[in-house]
Amino acid sequence: MTVARSVLLTASVILVAHPAAAQTWSRVRALAPGDPVSVTADRAPGERYFLHADDSELTLLNVSDMSIPNKARELLRSVARLHPEYFRQARANATFVWDHGVRMNAAGLSVDGRSAATLGQIVESVSREKVDEITVCHKGRGVWAHLGPLGGYLVGSLSAGLIGGLACQAAAGRGRCDSGAFLASAVGGGLAGAVYGVRAANRVTEEVIYRAP
Repeated sequence: MTVARSVLLTASVILVAHPAAAQTWSRVRALAPGDPVSVTADRAPGERYFLHADDSELTLLNVSDMSIPNKARELLRSVARLHPEYFRQARANATFVWDHGVRMNAAGLSVDGRSAATLGQIVESVSREKVDEITVCHKGRGVWAHLGPLGGYLVGSLSAGLIGGLACQAAAGRGRCDSGAFLASAVGGGLAGAVYGVRAANRVTEEVIYRAP
C-alpha cells in the first residue's frame, strides 16, 4: 500500500560556464536511475546510486550506513531503479509502506517499527560545484561478455577445432587426419572459451564520466 504526495528534493548550486564540462555533465544526466556511482566530493565515501541530475544538482541514494538492514537496502536499490520519484515525494510527507516492515516518509526510514536512518541520510543532494569526479562501473562490457559462457564455448570450440584440424593436415597431410583432431581441439577450445566468457561477463570496469574543470 502506498500513499503519496510529492515535492522536489533539491540542492542549490552554481553552474560552471565551461563548454567541455557542460558536455561531460550531460553524461551524468543521462545515467539511469539506480545506476551505481562513485562520487568524489566533500562527503564520506560509500556506495551511492544515481537518482536524479539536472544542470544544477546531483541527487543520490546512500545505503552505506551499516545500521540499515540488508532487506531495506535491497528494497531501496530496487525503488531507485523503478520509482526514483518516491524519494522526492517522501519529502512532501508522502508515506510509502512495503513488505518486510519497511516504511519511508519525511521522518526517515524505519524497519519493523524501528528508525533506521533519516531521509537526509539516505537521500543526498550534492552541489555540482562540489563534485570533483564521478565514476561509473560497467559489468560485462565487450563482445565476449555478451557471448557469455555458452557463446564463448561455441565460438571457442569452432575456432579451436578448425585450427586444430588445419594444423594436423599441415603436419601429417590431408589424408592422414580424421575428425579426431578437430574434435579434440574443439573440446579444449570450447572449455577455454566458456571460462573466458564467464570472466568477461563478470568483469567490472570503471569509467570516469565527469571531472570538474
